Amino acid sequence: MKSSGRIKLSPRLLACAEYVPENTSLIDVGTDHAYLPVWLVQNNKIKVPAIACDINAGPLNRAKASAAQYEVEDSIEFMLNNGLAGMNGEAAETVVIAGMGGETIAGIIEASGWKWTARHTLILQPMSKIPELCRYIYENGFYIEKERLVRDGKEIYRVMRVKAGRREMPGALELYTGTLDAADPLSLEYLGLLLKKFRRAAAGMEDSERADLKTIDELRGLAAETEALIKELEKHENRKGNI
Repeated sequence: MKSSGRIKLSPRLLACAEYVPENTSLIDVGTDHAYLPVWLVQNNKIKVPAIACDINAGPLNRAKASAAQYEVEDSIEFMLNNGLAGMNGEAAETVVIAGMGGETIAGIIEASGWKWTARHTLILQPMSKIPELCRYIYENGFYIEKERLVRDGKEIYRVMRVKAGRREMPGALELYTGTLDAADPLSLEYLGLLLKKFRRAAAGMEDSERADLKTIDELRGLAAETEALIKELEKHENRKGNI
């Protein structure tokens, strides 16, 4: 069924779209329904054709159907492909990898074989293993240029814009939190979720027959740092409320 209307993105995908540089060439890895490249084409934000790839035929067929529905199929090239494997690093300036686990995202970047340079931009939205992904980023010649939190349904997600270049590794807690915006009300909520996670993990390990004292101490330390950061942000909120 054809549609002459504009596609609407979920808050998570819209945050990714807003991080895509203007007039860039793009590969959307794991495109699924291709909602993101369809939106970017409709809004004249990128060069065409965009590349939408997926490892499975089913999602790629859904992607083709979305492009046909919104009449942009001539502006998107569809590829059945395992991540970026076999693709030329010159094929796109911007790569989006959203909705996957952090270790999967790191594996896709690692297996690409690309020579990543300043001309490239990575838009990443991990669903899990976020500290592991962040550590990979800084250990392998990338850094997080900017990032934000976004609520989508009941979940809060981190969306990152990553560039090639050497930067100092963030501290242990920042690998979990990212660069927080004190003015963003989601920051406090996100920290609260992390605090519960650290406490729950420490308690669970304490009750285990194979308790790892070093890991328990690390989790307790992260919990204490998170609690202190929450108090700092609460002070900021109180000061703002008194203005």
